[in-house]
Amino acid sequence: MWRAREKGVLFDIGHGVGAFAYRVARAAVEQGFPPDTISSDVHRHNIDGPCFDQATTLSKLLHVGMELPDIARASTWSPARAVNRQQSLGSLSPGREADITAFELRAGSWALPDAAGATEVVERLLVPRFVVRRGVVLDIDWPVEGLLARWQTAQSII
Repeated sequence: MWRAREKGVLFDIGHGVGAFAYRVARAAVEQGFPPDTISSDVHRHNIDGPCFDQATTLSKLLHVGMELPDIARASTWSPARAVNRQQSLGSLSPGREADITAFELRAGSWALPDAAGATEVVERLLVPRFVVRRGVVLDIDWPVEGLLARWQTAQSII
């Protein structure tokens, strides 16, 4: 994998139903091999867990040891660069569209599953608060907060 990265191969999380394990992500981050890009691979079979959404995926990477600036880069500029759109997307610069998501970094305790059947308690959660799209501010009604609460309640019953 190191040789592949040296040759320019990019590594993405792609969290879905079967592509994210805390133990693997933590080991990779600890060994200095964080993902180049972070995506959530959200679809109808994982939106109710284990993936939920991009914000929850980012929170899981924060939990395993990635630093917030690295998470921001891996979910903005790095994907833009990966698809050769870094001149127009992925950063705030004069002349570019202002596509921004503002997050609250919330402290607490959330039991979040991975795709390998493990659940870990995440103590920091990135909660999206609003989006700026083409200069227009859009409020967010984040339904995942309710999904996380229902999922955790269901898990405590099992």
